[in-house]
Amino acid sequence: LLAAVESAGGRWREAPDAELLALADGRNSGRLAGLVPLPAGPSLAELLDAPSQPVVYLVIVDVVEPGNVGALIRTALASHAAGAICVGSTDPLHPKAIRTSLGSLFKLPFVRVASSDELFEALRRRGIHSLATIARGGAPLPTAAWPRTTLALFVGNEGAGLPEPVCDAADGRVTIDLSNEADSFSVNAAAAVCLYEVQRRLRFRA
Repeated sequence: LLAAVESAGGRWREAPDAELLALADGRNSGRLAGLVPLPAGPSLAELLDAPSQPVVYLVIVDVVEPGNVGALIRTALASHAAGAICVGSTDPLHPKAIRTSLGSLFKLPFVRVASSDELFEALRRRGIHSLATIARGGAPLPTAAWPRTTLALFVGNEGAGLPEPVCDAADGRVTIDLSNEADSFSVNAAAAVCLYEVQRRLRFRA
């Protein structure tokens, strides 16, 4: 492995185990650590213009726990999403997000967008339907209707959910059937259920 690093133009150095453990934030993940450039990724326009057929994007709005961000990106990749769009305080490049994604971050195209206003403008220009996930009060997911077109599925903050202006701007709202004893699904579980239903319908229509 060290020879391969050298042949690729990299350098390696020995370091005390205690320093490697500190670099890994206390996780005993082995005796190797790497410092590599992060991928630049596509622009928002490049991501949205790339597909030639209807696809699904996962839009992650102000999810502050980096472990959840990484899990969402992993779920998006596993669910055949065409990309992840990280809005506001969502940070896909936080070390914990990268670790939790288990490499998915380097396989799934993603972009960062400062505000939802910018994103909605780009979606509308391309005729991309937007769907907001809310804990209660939306159209039931199994019977909800949306066009046979590219879809942007919005999920929100772990505690507050999606901001009301985002829900108002979206083309539709969906809700997963929920026990009266629970406040909501975890954001990753909700995303997984919704992505599965969206992709199931796309495959059925195809």
